[in-house]
Amino acid sequence: ETGGSLAPIKGVAIPNPGGMAFSEPRPYTDLNELPFPDRTLTAPYRTHYFSEWFKPLASVRTSLGCTARCNFCALWSITGGKYLRRSPESVVEELRGVAEPNVFFCDDESMCDVKRMDRLADLIREAGIRKNYFLYGRVDTIVDHPELFAKWARIGLAQVFVGMEECSDERLAAMKKGVTIAQQEQAVKILDDLGVMMYASYMVDPAYTRADFRNLLAHVRRLKHKYATFTVLTPLPGTELYAAREGELISRKPELYDMIHALLPTTLPLREFNEELANLWVKAVPFHRVLPTLARFGLRGMLIRIRLFSRILEKARAAHLDY
Repeated sequence: ETGGSLAPIKGVAIPNPGGMAFSEPRPYTDLNELPFPDRTLTAPYRTHYFSEWFKPLASVRTSLGCTARCNFCALWSITGGKYLRRSPESVVEELRGVAEPNVFFCDDESMCDVKRMDRLADLIREAGIRKNYFLYGRVDTIVDHPELFAKWARIGLAQVFVGMEECSDERLAAMKKGVTIAQQEQAVKILDDLGVMMYASYMVDPAYTRADFRNLLAHVRRLKHKYATFTVLTPLPGTELYAAREGELISRKPELYDMIHALLPTTLPLREFNEELANLWVKAVPFHRVLPTLARFGLRGMLIRIRLFSRILEKARAAHLDY
């Protein structure tokens, strides 16, 4: 409007011939000062919102950032290393206005502040709010605070997305993940005993050999997951991994940053690497373990989810053609 320069505006990136120019950083607004989303704006489309397991589904954000320092993750660096959170009272007030029976806490990591989440569980129970919840939780948080997850299971926690990432302590340490294989095993048992499904997520290193793929397959089968996903370790801009290995990138095409394509050199030929990745999706969790969960969606729901699974396999197997 004024014809002035953009440079004095805090928190903007300005394209220049020599690259992006960044203005002075702008601090995040206190999350408790933000208005609740006007969910009426999306009402006509809400029937189309779902995860693999929940429909209808509403998303609620209660925090930003993470207290962990994994070298492959940009989420903690986006907030300058701070873990920003809303008050439990604010979250409960928003939940009162959510019509859907299923709620996804789309935080970067929901359970970092154990005391806050303990308080939130109490307030949800006292308010008589009954929903199914899906959230992100770390292995070490589950192991160190099983009573917190037990409390959440009593008020509706149905599923926890857990970044397991790897099947060796050495690789977990190199990622700065801060957990061990022994803790992974404990976390699986704790959630199983509570009747909470673990959505286990693993990352495949492009450096994997066939033996590494076999080891990961054996590890996942030994833990008897009911559901597991497999993505490719990706050097996302803004991460320590990217800073250390940017010079090794085999592509900079934005559409390949989907966690299915390898962006670092692979030990195996690309086509073979992608076949091994697809093989993990097919064999790591036997169908008989997934079937009881799928069955609750009825025949139509099962077919929808099987089609989604087929698309992932197709994409993984053909990924080598996209470079």
